[in-house]
Amino acid sequence: MRFRAPRGTSLILLLLLAVSAVQLARNYPVQIELGRFKFSRPDESTRERLSRLKERVFVTYFTSAPGRMPSHMRRVEPAVRNLLASFKSVSGGKLDYQIVDPDADPDLASYASRRGVAPFRTRHVSRDAYSEKTVWSALMIEYGARDSVVIHAIGPEHLPRLQRVFAEHLRQLEEPRLPVIALAAPDAYSELVEVLSKRARVLRVNLDGGSSLPQQADLLFWIEPATMGESRLREVNRFLETGHSLVLTASRHKAVIRQERDHLEVLFRAQPFAAEPLLLDAGLRVHRDLALDQRAEQLTIGSQTVAAPFLIRCLPYEQDFRTFRAQPNGVLSFGVPAPFELDGARLSERGFSAEVLATTSQDTWIQERPESPVSLRALAPERGEPAPKLPLMVLLRHQDPWRGLVLACASSSPFADGSLRDERFAHSRMLDVLLDRLASSERLVYARVGGAESEPLPELTSSSRLLWRVVCVSSLPLLLFAHALFEGRTRPLRRPGEVHARRGLSWTALGSTAVVIALSVLMPKQLRWEATSEKLNGLAPESRRLAQQAAEREITVEAVFSPRDLLPHRVRPLVKKVDDLLEEFRHAGAKMSVRPIEPERLNPAERAELKGRGIEPSTMTTQEEEGTTIHTFYSTLVFSSGGRREVLPFPDAASFENLEFRIAFALWRLQTGRQVHIGFATDVPRLTPAEAHENYQLKGLFAPAGSDVYSLARDMVRQSGFRVTHINPRQPVIPADMDLLVWLQPRRPAGLMLEATVRYLHQGGSVVIAAQHFNMQSRQYQGQNFGTVYWPQPQSPELEALYFPEIGVRLVREVLFDELKTQVTVESQRYREGKPELERMPSALPFLIRAAASNFSASSPITRGLGDQAFIWANYFELDDKRLGEQGIRATPLIYTSDRTWSYAWKGGWIPDALLTGPARSEDGTPRWLGRKAMAVLLEGSFPLPLTSLVAGQDSTRTAD
Repeated sequence: MRFRAPRGTSLILLLLLAVSAVQLARNYPVQIELGRFKFSRPDESTRERLSRLKERVFVTYFTSAPGRMPSHMRRVEPAVRNLLASFKSVSGGKLDYQIVDPDADPDLASYASRRGVAPFRTRHVSRDAYSEKTVWSALMIEYGARDSVVIHAIGPEHLPRLQRVFAEHLRQLEEPRLPVIALAAPDAYSELVEVLSKRARVLRVNLDGGSSLPQQADLLFWIEPATMGESRLREVNRFLETGHSLVLTASRHKAVIRQERDHLEVLFRAQPFAAEPLLLDAGLRVHRDLALDQRAEQLTIGSQTVAAPFLIRCLPYEQDFRTFRAQPNGVLSFGVPAPFELDGARLSERGFSAEVLATTSQDTWIQERPESPVSLRALAPERGEPAPKLPLMVLLRHQDPWRGLVLACASSSPFADGSLRDERFAHSRMLDVLLDRLASSERLVYARVGGAESEPLPELTSSSRLLWRVVCVSSLPLLLFAHALFEGRTRPLRRPGEVHARRGLSWTALGSTAVVIALSVLMPKQLRWEATSEKLNGLAPESRRLAQQAAEREITVEAVFSPRDLLPHRVRPLVKKVDDLLEEFRHAGAKMSVRPIEPERLNPAERAELKGRGIEPSTMTTQEEEGTTIHTFYSTLVFSSGGRREVLPFPDAASFENLEFRIAFALWRLQTGRQVHIGFATDVPRLTPAEAHENYQLKGLFAPAGSDVYSLARDMVRQSGFRVTHINPRQPVIPADMDLLVWLQPRRPAGLMLEATVRYLHQGGSVVIAAQHFNMQSRQYQGQNFGTVYWPQPQSPELEALYFPEIGVRLVREVLFDELKTQVTVESQRYREGKPELERMPSALPFLIRAAASNFSASSPITRGLGDQAFIWANYFELDDKRLGEQGIRATPLIYTSDRTWSYAWKGGWIPDALLTGPARSEDGTPRWLGRKAMAVLLEGSFPLPLTSLVAGQDSTRTAD
């Protein structure tokens, strides 16, 4: 009789084996590393360096306890521990280490903060929602009597390079080296060579002549590049990915000034702008027309002084070098600059964040470049379009701090001979400030470590690529065919019934395939099955109405697109979507005739005719196959009817997002002959007087006045087909033909702009105002052991005091919290030795409010169909229905918070920690929820003029409190 074990015995044995394995691993921590990177095994170069240490090295690893670490961080401490143990074993007794948890003892936290070690925030998921944790993970290296070095915020993504970073820090401490700077510049930059040579070893390279980037360079200065091919772009990207940094300066135009009798004339010559592909790839677009500023250099002719608005003076207030060790603290001059526009989608895709270091003033305008010489007096604001403050210098930081930095400058004039050492300007000090950061010891370590990584595989030729594609594509069919042949030769003959059954199945499959093919060919292209009750998969009702109205007259649509093989891979499917959507409009009743045009098949004269009609090619970079590819392609729709014409460019993938709206809006403009004109009034963020006094004025520095933070919103509206005009809130001029006024974040003194807004409302205009009382700042102070505190920075919109309380609307000045929250990445300020450092960290606290679509007004067309929205640091409204009724104004709340909200009447200081987890509780322990509050309100009716002046006692030049 055979013995049979009871059921479940195998499972019990497996569980006992697993428990024993866990205990064995805890008592005898043996690690087997099968991957490419051996975290706990020193390589030969590290062994050699550790074996010949000249003095003792002591390493302290500051880390939170495993139980406090998010799941993705828990493998970091064992890996670092094993690595340090291996270092100690090969150092001959010269290296020792300790691992401490600063949270375990206040003295340890104080010790860490004195050495400049700080915790950092990381995101994790708790109870099916994002939350944040502040954890420690930093390595401090002490080598003899030298200054200690700290490797901050070590995460799992840093482990592959941690050993080399450690070894390079030791090398830099033992043998400090000068930076190596590669300079690619024309001959007119000899002064730059002299200045750089005092602080670094300078290598002159001729990149335009085909020279390669020197691998030993830590930093590349590239002045006015003349060529930029795909191979060069890939080389530069590889340069940045391996920790090296780049300074790139270029401009579209050159000014030639000449004297004509009693006046000065200027000729603006267009020059090759080869830097554009590299800038676009990084996420920076460049203005094509002239950027002019009333704060400019003065030119003298005889006894007359004439402003030259193309020679822009960037005053210290228009600069923001707060993340640098110092600041220029003087005037910078930018000659004929090509200012930047931030491409938010591309920056996010590349992992960059942008710091705007220098801008034009609020007295900026854009003017089309004249083809012939013009008098300087012809360059005037009334001949152009007003513009907000435009970026002249931008620093791009990657989310991985071990990658290189990119500094883009809109003009090369600050570095040119005669200007770099001009005592009127702070150009030489600016260069020192840049080098302090771009060529710091830390960056030198990262550059050397990155350069030690393996090189990418060499690029395949076209024939090799085609061969490998054929092999990969055909391998599976060949294997299946061989299998079928083998089965046919070895399988025995089947029974007759089985053969007939299989034949029946084969005929059924063949018939089904034939039916599908016939339907796909014969049925209408737009035949669809609509399964949603809201009809979400078809045209919107308004689009259908416009399509039906477009049946009254013939509309010609020119689809100007490059051939498919010339389009970027992300654009190709979107062009097909354009064809399908045009067909839907035709099917809905629009009388359209579509004429495809491939400009590459046209002769030069025909392409010049397209350019004269506003149809120009776009440039876009993509990461394809072996590296970066530069695409120059056409992607434009032109709608024509009855002598009217609308041009819809699609320069990138993001421009297709509102495709149906853009087409429908173009049809509306063709039918009505109107352009919808939107005025954008946007102020710039400022420091409070206390911040400016403490961080700048006491140190003899100029406090920055802020840059335009609403450029992405303005560009999105403009690209959707609206005419957009910038309105300076300090000197507001409301255009007579304006259809909508958008006022984003009013700031004190708001009287002039508010008076103009109320007057526009009183006359029947429409206004959108977005305002909040606070910007929540996350701060860490060295004197407080780098504990995280939150300070509501006042924005002083003045809407809680001026006009709106008179009519019954109050924007409540309290910090608002909601249990329904979202998560974002924000700038956090870390103060070391009284100097703020900015670092991007995740945040998921209840003042980051998630407005759920279920809390939107279902009856309003404004919010109907919207998804969830993020209300960052929002406030709520209180409505006085009686007073509103007396004024004849109807108030409709559009967006509410959830029911589980609470608030804090802030008067100063930090936000109490207890409020970050929930509201205060009553005596019986019940949470004191504030309830559902309105965060967006629609006001309709006849708006009265204010009872008193809104500008009385206000100074339009005074900064916000």
